[in-house]
Amino acid sequence: MRRSLSLPVVMTAFLVACGGSSSSEPAEPVALNLTMTDAITYEPSEITVAQGAEVTLTATNEAVLIKHDLIILGDVFDGLGEIKRAMEDDPGIVVAEIGLVEPGESDSLVVTFGEPGEYQFFCNVKGHHAAGMHGIITVEG
Repeated sequence: MRRSLSLPVVMTAFLVACGGSSSSEPAEPVALNLTMTDAITYEPSEITVAQGAEVTLTATNEAVLIKHDLIILGDVFDGLGEIKRAMEDDPGIVVAEIGLVEPGESDSLVVTFGEPGEYQFFCNVKGHHAAGMHGIITVEG
């Protein structure tokens, strides 16, 4: 016996499978600026975005002599040792990254966070994480 489903049932199943609902609208694109400093920090170190928003993040290195980079991870870790082990075990934990940015230069990336939660970002230059060059991106669903 062949069964057919009504259009509302099919649409509801499709939206649930895609993580949406019939009343939600797509999140607006977001442009964020992140400053890398001589004090070995990111400003800001806490960022909040909406789930599904296309985020263009521009990292500007305002340091005079120091190069910095940026790696965004799909989870939050206690320390650099834990981060390194997680990256070795699962290279897919890296959501996005910007390579070394020279002093006075900028680089950008575009990322869409599909899941709500907390994502960690940090500088992978030796000693920078320990000095406090890391932060959290909170994705609100």
